[in-house]
Amino acid sequence: MRYFIFLFNILGIFISLSASPFNGSHIAHRPTIKTLHTSLNADGEYDMPILQLNGEQNLTFSFDEIGGDIQNYYYTIEHCNADWSPSSLSTIEWAEGFVSNPLNDAMVSYNTTQNYVHYQVSLPNEDVQLKVSGNYLLHIHEADDPEQRVATFSFYVTTQDLMVSGEVHARTLKEINKRYQQVDFEVITGNYPMTNPTSEIKVKIVQNNRLDTEKWLEPSYIGNGKLIYKNNPELVFEGGVEYQTIDFSSRFSYGEGIERIRFADPMYVVDLYPKIIDVYKSYEYKKDANGKFVINQQEWEDDVLTADYFLVRFSIPTEAPFFDGGIYIIGEMNQNQMNLESRMTYNAQLKCYEKILLLKQGGYNFVYAFKEKGKKQATLLRTEGSYWQTENEYTIFVYHRGFGERYDKLLSVRSLTN
Repeated sequence: MRYFIFLFNILGIFISLSASPFNGSHIAHRPTIKTLHTSLNADGEYDMPILQLNGEQNLTFSFDEIGGDIQNYYYTIEHCNADWSPSSLSTIEWAEGFVSNPLNDAMVSYNTTQNYVHYQVSLPNEDVQLKVSGNYLLHIHEADDPEQRVATFSFYVTTQDLMVSGEVHARTLKEINKRYQQVDFEVITGNYPMTNPTSEIKVKIVQNNRLDTEKWLEPSYIGNGKLIYKNNPELVFEGGVEYQTIDFSSRFSYGEGIERIRFADPMYVVDLYPKIIDVYKSYEYKKDANGKFVINQQEWEDDVLTADYFLVRFSIPTEAPFFDGGIYIIGEMNQNQMNLESRMTYNAQLKCYEKILLLKQGGYNFVYAFKEKGKKQATLLRTEGSYWQTENEYTIFVYHRGFGERYDKLLSVRSLTN
């Protein structure tokens, strides 16, 4: 119990359910819920939550709850439209089996300074199979009250009926070979039945699974069984930088970015080297995972249950704070969300931005992003710099709703890299 009280006095994290609308990211509805993770076939690698309809793979959803007692949770699946609003289909139209079931796979950690319970479930399973494509939500909630949610996962089911081809290049509408990248692509509709592609097809694109970069697109022109998206100002993105990588899978040896790992009773603390802002430095290639993370530790065999939770200290020295916005730490470790949990706080006495995050042992990718007040999209131009050479992943989603149909079919998901 003392670990629990110490932890949340230190972090001071308070999360409001009403402040977390469903928008395609995973959501922890309680501050005790950590490490929301999705992987195909339970391979341990972080994967985009995408399933192919009637395919052979399954998707494993997992999370940890700080504390040592297993709770009686259920999971409930919800089918959604492209904008994550509930679809009008009845349950029997999109699912076979029971869409609400007990969450039976729960295991308690061991050999850790911070106790936690690890929960996971895979879909599809023997209790429920999915019958149609589209967007889905997986709600984890109290057994006796579906509205008392613990966590929500967003995922996609696609038919891959349409092909998407394209390229990422530095010849942008803003400038050439400098700070930006442009995506040009085409959706090959072929003989797929549709009456009016312009009104029936919806297309969105997102960079590195950052929902603040999400854009809904109109085709530049249509012809010969193709929707062409080219020379569109909406398809110009900051190149950004290669993600920073930290690895604290071991308490005794650590690599780039980590100054030291120390034990401060009752748990370990990871002190990162301060981030020095230099947006004019030359481009530097570093192999990264575009914001993803992996859970592992080197002292024991069972990564899932013996990986410990450490307090990780981030800092950025600046003579004065930014008055027109805030600095956020973003990556899949916090579902790329820009909220109180990811926002850094300015310490006037130390003249730096700082943040402490509770993270499970492993390797993490992240960047520092600046978001101006009143704007949705963050920028790296004021914190990290931006370069056309940066390797990024652009994911394109193609939806279709024909005349008179009652839900958005997801016909294709395609990722492009430069």
